[in-house]
Amino acid sequence: VNDTYSHLAGDEVLRQLAQIFESLLRNVDSAGRYGGEEFLIILAETDAKQGEQVAERIRTTIEERPIVYKEEKLSITVSIGIAEISPDDENEEKLVARADEALYQAKNEGRNKVVLYGR
Repeated sequence: VNDTYSHLAGDEVLRQLAQIFESLLRNVDSAGRYGGEEFLIILAETDAKQGEQVAERIRTTIEERPIVYKEEKLSITVSIGIAEISPDDENEEKLVARADEALYQAKNEGRNKVVLYGR
């Protein structure tokens, strides 16, 4: 988006994605920007199957709702990787690494997809 439309358009995409997250997540969940174009969402008291359902709602909402910037509709899609916390996790980095691995699997399988780590 930044390269094609402008950094201001990219900022608008981020703002509208934040609104989508806010509309779909519960008060106990947290969403934040994790990198340039990556987000990290923590779903409290949610197992992997429920997380997969939430992620799919996020994915379809973003796919179906164009981002409007200067009267132009931008079509955005997301690839989502999911990992469930494990008793073997020594720290949050292991959990994030598994989610990241699932994210790259989603991208490699054609993008605009949700992938649960280990499936």
